[in-house]
Amino acid sequence: MTWLGRFVGLGALSVLPLSAACSPATSPTGGSGETGGASSGAASGSGGSDVGSGGAVAGSGGTASGGDTGSGGNGSGGTASGGDTGSGGNSSGGTASGGTGPDSGAPGSGGSSGAGTGGGGSGGSSALPAFDAGPDSLNQVTAGAVCQRIAQIQCAAQEHCCAQAHSSRDTCITTQTQGCVDGGLDYITQQSRDAFDAAGAPAIIKTFEDRAAACDPTVAVWAATSSGLRGLVKGTLTSGADCTAGLTTDVKVVASYLAACSNADTTACLPHQISISYPTGKWTCAPLSKLGENCFTDLNCDQTADPNGVYCTNDINAPIVSDTWKCTARKETGASCQSSNQCLTLLCTRGATSKNPGVCLDATVDNAYCIN
Repeated sequence: MTWLGRFVGLGALSVLPLSAACSPATSPTGGSGETGGASSGAASGSGGSDVGSGGAVAGSGGTASGGDTGSGGNGSGGTASGGDTGSGGNSSGGTASGGTGPDSGAPGSGGSSGAGTGGGGSGGSSALPAFDAGPDSLNQVTAGAVCQRIAQIQCAAQEHCCAQAHSSRDTCITTQTQGCVDGGLDYITQQSRDAFDAAGAPAIIKTFEDRAAACDPTVAVWAATSSGLRGLVKGTLTSGADCTAGLTTDVKVVASYLAACSNADTTACLPHQISISYPTGKWTCAPLSKLGENCFTDLNCDQTADPNGVYCTNDINAPIVSDTWKCTARKETGASCQSSNQCLTLLCTRGATSKNPGVCLDATVDNAYCIN
């Protein structure tokens, strides 16, 4: 869901990162287990009490390496609370240099418990924490206070789904909330012209939470639809209405006008290049554009025009609207990309820009949920 660090400007309404970014409905499998294993030394062996991180270590007492048979206790090896025996579950034990002790938790043959080499649990349950984004009551979001809840869910999903090293939850929430606020979502939900759906918002947020809890790698694609996070605002202006933002350089104000048209599945605010037809560069709520037709943002493009989805070839650094900006099909995995919205998965290499392009990524759990 990623996911919100990419939630900039109209990206908050047309593309979710959610590197949103957030796979199967089960957690990723864990890594290899901790060392448990064989006894070595002089005092009684514990039978390899260490347990693999995701499974049971079977018979980790193994064989001793050194000394006569000790009187030390029975080494049962123990069972991991995380699940069944993993693929690496059996301890390697070892060969005794002064006698062989029985396996499977029999009395240790001399020696204090050593580090051992018997790993277990490589195929057991995940060591990642359970998904916890707080109580459902937090989904009762209000206008102007949406970003923090979205960030809470996104960062809970990062902890739950992402097997890579990442920031702490607190750091993640702070970063993602600020990116969302700077992108204008909280501001947009406060503008009457954008019609924040207070009644429908809790259900949308709950759906987002459920997808994140399941580590759904397609969450960004869902979020960009009118039934996803894009649907948090409904707009009030009808087809043909004037949606001109006026003279402003504030991206939040511009975004709020671009989101002001109703019926987002058929209509969007389209700024026009100054011309005889539009001498002041008027913006209007216009029908969605097909492939090859004019656009200002992805919101102007008919997403049904291509199976991969459609994006606008705009230039965010351009000083004026250009008639060269057209709706075009999103790119396949592996293609060069400057931003996530150019990719059919809505996932591009993190940090990609026009000067430093990345590549379109597969919709995997790590690509969707390892956000920072």
